[in-house]
Amino acid sequence: MKKINKKMINVVTTAALVASLAAPFAVSADSDNVITTVPSIADDYESEETSEGSKDYGKPVSQILIKEDNVEFTNGQIFRLTLPEGVKFVKDAYDKDKNTSLLATYLVGAKVETVTNQVLELSVDVDGKKLTDEMKVPFYVEVDGATGELKATLESMDTTLSPGTYTFAKVGDGNTTTTVEEVKKVSDSASSIATIRVDENSVNAMGSDKQSITFKLPSKFKWEEADIEFSSAFGGLTEVGSTEDADDVGAGEYHLKFNDNNLVLTFDPAGSRDQRGTIYIKNAKISAKDGASYGDVELNIDGDEVTESDIVIAKYTDFNTNVSVDGEPKELVAGRYIDDKDDMKLAKLKIKEDIAGSIIPGRKVKVELPTWVKAYDAELKDASEVTLTKAGITYNSDRNEIEFTIEKLSGKADFSIQFYSSIQADKTGDITAKVTSKAGIEGELVLGKAVAPVTVEATAAKVQIGLKEQDLSDIIITETAKGNIKEGWLTVALPENMKWAEEPKVEVLEGNLDIDDEVELDKTEDGKDNVVKIKVDSESSKASKIKISGGKLTLDRTVPYGAIEAKIGGSLIENSVDEIDEDKADERAMFEDKDYVAKVVLAEVITPAPAETAAVANFVIDSTTYKVDGVEKTADVAPYINNGRTFLPVRFVAEALGVTESNIIWNANTKTVTLIKGDRIAQMTIGSNKLIVNGVAVQMDAAAEIKDGRTTLPLRYAAQALGAEVEWDEATRTVTIKN
Repeated sequence: MKKINKKMINVVTTAALVASLAAPFAVSADSDNVITTVPSIADDYESEETSEGSKDYGKPVSQILIKEDNVEFTNGQIFRLTLPEGVKFVKDAYDKDKNTSLLATYLVGAKVETVTNQVLELSVDVDGKKLTDEMKVPFYVEVDGATGELKATLESMDTTLSPGTYTFAKVGDGNTTTTVEEVKKVSDSASSIATIRVDENSVNAMGSDKQSITFKLPSKFKWEEADIEFSSAFGGLTEVGSTEDADDVGAGEYHLKFNDNNLVLTFDPAGSRDQRGTIYIKNAKISAKDGASYGDVELNIDGDEVTESDIVIAKYTDFNTNVSVDGEPKELVAGRYIDDKDDMKLAKLKIKEDIAGSIIPGRKVKVELPTWVKAYDAELKDASEVTLTKAGITYNSDRNEIEFTIEKLSGKADFSIQFYSSIQADKTGDITAKVTSKAGIEGELVLGKAVAPVTVEATAAKVQIGLKEQDLSDIIITETAKGNIKEGWLTVALPENMKWAEEPKVEVLEGNLDIDDEVELDKTEDGKDNVVKIKVDSESSKASKIKISGGKLTLDRTVPYGAIEAKIGGSLIENSVDEIDEDKADERAMFEDKDYVAKVVLAEVITPAPAETAAVANFVIDSTTYKVDGVEKTADVAPYINNGRTFLPVRFVAEALGVTESNIIWNANTKTVTLIKGDRIAQMTIGSNKLIVNGVAVQMDAAAEIKDGRTTLPLRYAAQALGAEVEWDEATRTVTIKN
């Protein structure tokens, strides 16, 4: 490759350069200064005579226009232009006797006083000029080591001009830059590729002589066809006959030769240009031979005056169809009925051929959704080059599978399927579509996400079977979005063999959901009050939070060990029926017998009644609030300290120690309290320091006593007698009992 001529410039539009001006001085402008062009130039650019000895340097690399703004120019005032390092003024070009173009065209309203390598000093010279309100100063320069943007500094000196620093040119790298508009996928047969563009990096960078450029594909690929187009800068070249040889190319002509994997362009620009030129390869097709490797197809560009480069112009693939999501996966609320089907849109399933012919017509394509999703409807959307068979889109009985058959393809297929879906009330998670076929279409992707209308929180209370009115913790129900709790009834249902002992309290903690303060208990098939019903008068316009407190639970003796889950339902569920009628169109999005949208563990059955239970109890001195297994409760008498010992009424001592009510015995005659737990029997007598454990007397340093009419026991001795551990936290004044 021979050395290329980099001595000419590339002119860009005035509009582009104005955006690049830099004016570091924030002063009121007395002149409006504008650079006419910011061209890309070679790294060895030099302003020269148009021809040797012509005394004409022609068009400068750029000009600065200095226009009057607030103050008129004054004749004779001095100002200065300074260049950065690596750029020099061409002194002869500023001598009117050595450059006839200077005064005739390019230097207007100013006169050169002195010129050095870096400094051009001028004076205002407006007398007798046609443009008395504007000056023009040309840049005739030589690049000597500078790179990037070339900036000149205008110093106002003793004038009213506005100073500033201005970019007047950019130093480019290499003669040419080759790019491709898009990397397309190609197959074995002749496949179209995007337009390839070869741009000069500076004016006349490719010179003005006859030359050749070779566009070389990998050895296992072949050029099938291509068109060549030259930009107007080249002046309109004419193609010589296809039978002609490249040697026959004359001035203003070009020849294109196809030689397997080589495409050779020979052309003669026939003269220099005053703007950068571009060569386009358009409407090109390439093909792959046997043994070609799948992946990137890299094109090598080389020639007499171009910069050698390698670019990826295509990707060679086997026949393939791309299955993707068109848009972001959408969140759909479980249990919602479709009033407006647009509210239940999933993201569109997009099917697109990478290579035309990848899809085989006449074969079924199946899209399978989760079993807890029903396709209320599905539509063909954005169809290009494809039609379906007359049957269109069909559904299975559960409406979670659809099928369609592509009847005709007239090009590269590109289409989408839009699903309108209903979500089973008690399901959440990703809505995945699995695409299978023998037509060349396969894939699995997420079209949406099912979310519950509410979240539910509660702390599980420890409960026993066969006992009444056992305390529950608070239940917090929170909308995941405004309006999710529908007008009607919100229900909290218990399992069989248990019931709500009384109506709990309900209140709105956050948001503007409108509910009745009073709740109702409703019987189910077993005849028990195991459903709490909350009347919802109107939906929220701000996501709301409800608290249900004061709940009490009664269990019979048939409840199994383990967690007790309550179901949250009612008007939250809109898409459930007892039995689906296949003949009713409005039931095709329904599910059978789904009665809740969420579950919450309210309690845990730990041992059968009346056996004693393991528990952890926490009491704070002088506080009537205490906790058993994390459930907060209220005593009618607070624990107190007497002579260094903690005392508590018998009922709460028994509860903390896991002693059932039937195993607390009070003898009014002897004023004796007996506590029975498993194989241990503990007795205390009011006023006595003796503790009897299984008939054995143990000396205490405190005695049971009566305070405010209540029998109180020294907690530590009672606990130890029945095998419990007692811990004391001095900082919080808390007693913890662990059974």
